[in-house]
Amino acid sequence: MLSYLDDLDQELASQPGFKKPPSHTITKKVTTSTTDRECGYIHHGDKRGVRYLMEATVDCKHGIVTGVDVFPANEKESLLVLRHLERQKKLLGLSIEKIALDRGYDTGAVHRGLELLGITGYIPAIRFPNNPSKYGFSYRPQQDAFICLMGQALVYHRLNCNESTGKYLRCYQVQGDVCRECTSRQTCFDTTGVRRRVLASSCYPAFYRGHLRVNTPEYLYMMRKRKIWAEGSFAAMKREHNLSKIRKRGILAATEECLLSAMALDLKRMVKTICLKPQFFQNWAKDAISCSVFDFVNRSRVMRKLVCRLWLNEVSQQ
Repeated sequence: MLSYLDDLDQELASQPGFKKPPSHTITKKVTTSTTDRECGYIHHGDKRGVRYLMEATVDCKHGIVTGVDVFPANEKESLLVLRHLERQKKLLGLSIEKIALDRGYDTGAVHRGLELLGITGYIPAIRFPNNPSKYGFSYRPQQDAFICLMGQALVYHRLNCNESTGKYLRCYQVQGDVCRECTSRQTCFDTTGVRRRVLASSCYPAFYRGHLRVNTPEYLYMMRKRKIWAEGSFAAMKREHNLSKIRKRGILAATEECLLSAMALDLKRMVKTICLKPQFFQNWAKDAISCSVFDFVNRSRVMRKLVCRLWLNEVSQQ
């Protein structure tokens, strides 16, 4: 079965200028724990040390944790999230229509991968220092081209591959020699160049469509839900279900701890969701009324009033 990564590779391979980066051996020095070789070292802001990374998705209606995956902490979240979602859709049969992610997932591959999975993504936009709009360029999705200040179109030309990193960028440039006679050439680009070029993400059309949803009412609604359920669920698992630190060694044991923590939280919320249904409460009240003795263990004044009110209704109907 083809995954979204295979579809992305096929899309890139069909574009002009595509070529596989040359294979070369890279030697990296990886810092890890002497007692747990499967964990990873992270140094990102306040996060520093050997840890594990947990990818989890939470339902925004009842707060049910639908999936948990554990990786070494030095892995990139943007490269893992789509595998995490794809596994839930194909193996568990979950229907995921919308998803809210944080700013770290704002990449062209993630936006395009969500479209291939049939999911509408709501991701905060990163303010890149070299954004084309900073220099007065506007993007037209119908033509897949940038428009400069002088009204000239920079159309898609080819893919450029960075040999050191192996990443691809879309190259947009002006056709012909229009830039040689342009009056804004000295302020637009270097005088040694022939024509103006713009380098963008390899999946820039999907990247642009994702940014159009930023600050819309639905985007703000999804971000508010994410703060409540996603961040709230992580805080609850750390505070109440022993997820503040891992007590076992190995990625399988760490996955087991994360799954048990998520399972405990899911059981509490599933019971709360089922018990708050009106039909369930009515059936429970009828069973309680049928008993001759009421034992209010929790001393709840509201519960006593509800049961007595239902008992009076039954007596009046008889």
